[in-house]
Amino acid sequence: NDFRSAADKIEEAMEICRKHPDTIPYIDKQAELLNILLDIYLAMDDKARCRKLITEIDQLNETYKEQGVCREVSPDIRNQL
Repeated sequence: NDFRSAADKIEEAMEICRKHPDTIPYIDKQAELLNILLDIYLAMDDKARCRKLITEIDQLNETYKEQGVCREVSPDIRNQL
């Protein structure tokens, strides 16, 4: 299905980012991609996966906030889960 294909492509892009764990632009892009993936899994109604992604986004934000990484999850999405 189209959502699965889109999720796979975003996962591939995130793997590229994960290969650069000390480079802030890659970390920021990873957080952005996680938000996109969150939208995809929300459309697929995979709430368990969405909760895991939110946790990962929150961890990246907390770890790298001093370096300017902040990719907020919409309160509407949080409320749906």
